[in-house]
Amino acid sequence: MRLGKDSATSLYTVSVGGGGAPLVVDLAGPLLWSTCPPAHRTIPCSSSVCKVANRNRPASCPYSDGGRPGSGDRGCSCAAYPYNPASGQCGRGDVTAVPLAANATDGKNPLFPVSFSAFVSCAPGGLLASLPSGVAGVAGMSRLPLSLPSQVASSLKVERQFALCLPASGGGGDGAAIFGGGPFQLLAAPPVEIAEGLRRNPVPLLKNPKNGAYYLRVTGIAVNLEAVPIPPRALDLDVRRGTGGVTLSTVAPYTTLRPDVYRALLGAFDAATSGIPRAAAVKPFELCYRASALGTTRLGFAVANIDLALGGGRNWTLPGGSSLVQVDEQTVCFAFLEMMGTSPAVADSPAIVIGGFQMENDLLLFDLEKGTLGISSLLSGLRTGYKIALVLSLLATPLLCALAAGDGQHRPPSKPILTRLAKDPSTSLYTASVKNGGGQLVLDLAGPLVWSTCPGQHRTIPCGAGVCTVANRNHRPNCPYTAAGSNGGSWACSATAYNPSSGQCGYGDLTTVQLSANATDGKNPLFQVWLSAVASCAPQPLLGSLPAGAAGVAGLSRAPLSLPLQVAGQLKVEKKFALCLPTAGDVGAAIFGGGPFWLQAAPPQQVSDRLRYTPLLKNPKNTAYYIGVTGVAVNSVQVPLPPGALSLSARQGTGGVAVSTATPYTALRSDIYRPVRDAFAAATAGLARAPAAGPFDLCYQKSALPPTRIGPYTASVDLMLAGGQNWTIVGASAVVEVSQEAACFAFVDMGATAAPAVDHSPAVIIGGHQMEDNLVVFDLEKWQFGFSGLLLGTMTRCGNFDFSIGSQ
Repeated sequence: MRLGKDSATSLYTVSVGGGGAPLVVDLAGPLLWSTCPPAHRTIPCSSSVCKVANRNRPASCPYSDGGRPGSGDRGCSCAAYPYNPASGQCGRGDVTAVPLAANATDGKNPLFPVSFSAFVSCAPGGLLASLPSGVAGVAGMSRLPLSLPSQVASSLKVERQFALCLPASGGGGDGAAIFGGGPFQLLAAPPVEIAEGLRRNPVPLLKNPKNGAYYLRVTGIAVNLEAVPIPPRALDLDVRRGTGGVTLSTVAPYTTLRPDVYRALLGAFDAATSGIPRAAAVKPFELCYRASALGTTRLGFAVANIDLALGGGRNWTLPGGSSLVQVDEQTVCFAFLEMMGTSPAVADSPAIVIGGFQMENDLLLFDLEKGTLGISSLLSGLRTGYKIALVLSLLATPLLCALAAGDGQHRPPSKPILTRLAKDPSTSLYTASVKNGGGQLVLDLAGPLVWSTCPGQHRTIPCGAGVCTVANRNHRPNCPYTAAGSNGGSWACSATAYNPSSGQCGYGDLTTVQLSANATDGKNPLFQVWLSAVASCAPQPLLGSLPAGAAGVAGLSRAPLSLPLQVAGQLKVEKKFALCLPTAGDVGAAIFGGGPFWLQAAPPQQVSDRLRYTPLLKNPKNTAYYIGVTGVAVNSVQVPLPPGALSLSARQGTGGVAVSTATPYTALRSDIYRPVRDAFAAATAGLARAPAAGPFDLCYQKSALPPTRIGPYTASVDLMLAGGQNWTIVGASAVVEVSQEAACFAFVDMGATAAPAVDHSPAVIIGGHQMEDNLVVFDLEKWQFGFSGLLLGTMTRCGNFDFSIGSQ
């Protein structure tokens, strides 16, 4: 079965087929539950399965006899108590049977579909709160009789055994779960079968009589092979009380430790990494480092290893890839948390809850027959070379975890993604086809996040989540600060959505939305890719002035929650994107994640090879893209501008030259516009004029402009860039046809034209018209801007990207 990870909640989901939505994976969950249609089959309350369903009731749920009058046999329908492991809430609903589906496998590929019936508890829709958007419920994976592994084994007559390979956020692929035994083969050279090695050297699982969770016997903890001084027997499981011990959870995002254990571990790791420069703490983490100061290895960050001593001389080693998490571009934090009260993920107060992050890209083999656990990092039966290759592959690629989830095609895990672009003729805004389920998103190069309208029922993100802080970090001056809102009585994060066309802002819940695009080799679409993006909901009126059919805005800026950075984070591709903006009526293309960019021509052209680059500048007051322009020339003659007119004031955040897809035409501050316009007018003095056509005040009779391959013949405008390069704006980029009789100078006076797309008063905003039929690349790794110049001169254009499906 395919596993996924929701970036907003850090919960893992399993696709159980049968036409339904995925379920959240809960290793401690005793049963399956989901929302049900009003008309559904019920199970009699006198049946044996009803007694089993009510055997392990969460402590927070009130007692019930497990039945109620209804349509079942003898007038009594079985009721059970579904439990939300993320929120700690429980509900009540009928026990029913539903069809599930998966693929049989040989441990290498899916083979053929298999369907079976499983008992589940119905649940009220409100119980889905705090779970990922689009899920239908929870799949309990515990050792109890009605868990998913136990029901698969019973229905399909396979071994009571399952393997999990949890994916990381943006790992470039999904994870996989195999139920019923069998091999689990890693794609390597040569291929390595993993599961057999795990079976030869497993770790005993312990049983807690108070719940169905999985516990390990851990005898101690070491950092850099030095024992951590924790209280004696601090990690023991008290079987009589059901407290203490070390348990595994797919619901706890990070390993959480009781304060007496956490403090000792934190102190030891802090001392072992004392030479690494620290960074300010980022909640919920207490110990953070400067990312630039950390070396990297194929096992993650180069820091001290943490060993969980499992007895018998065996350790579960957590290297840098499992002990540290990168929270932003500058900061990496110690990925362990202090337990504050009882975690809802596992009841009965364990000493340590090993969280999902520490299990990602490890293969875990749970054998419910023998009561053992195999962990990939404990392989000792393989030859040394294979063992190293296995561990490195688990940490460095998603191929292993994607094995049983794919369709048998060995697709590269980290391809750039491609989407179509269009220009709306009535608004001059550009849209991208990325929103799953309909609606276009308007491109905004200065936008800090993604926003769209949302259905009435949608998941929310808690206001205490780190992503809430990030979402509210960049505010427009006209939008007051907000960080939280109320949703049904619980505090949910609220973020500000901004319309770059109207300058209006609105407020809505922070949520996740499903986006889709196509992987690409830079020449064609290859196969579809889905990703979940953190986004702000927005009120419907905020769509005013946007194109008809637009559902919201895709912020493309350098802010952490912009679309390019979310794509890079989830798919593990380059922090780089290319735009080829179309003219109205044509189709353009955007590629996120690097790679080449080919356009059809005779012969085909790899346009990305002919780019020229200039550094990008950062304005500390906003997240827009700025480039250094030292002067402007018309027909190679420099225009006299006020000294420092184009400079960016980093202290005040004003001035400078910004790039915008939400500004239709390049807008210049009045003291710059007038000299440039006058210079252009003087250079074209011999051309017959036409009446001004707002917002343009310099127009020509179209019949007086000789046509060329690059558009009407006029004077050229050069933006003189740092390093002696010029961005030459000529022909179709310099003028725009406003009617069948007239064409106008395609630059406008910022003083007379509102330009809300970029705030803090830039001197120049390079608008969309000047980027049309140009390839522009924003490289956020090297922090530079690439531009091709007008493509019409090489007998091609943005509309010549080949959107027919290619092969890979």
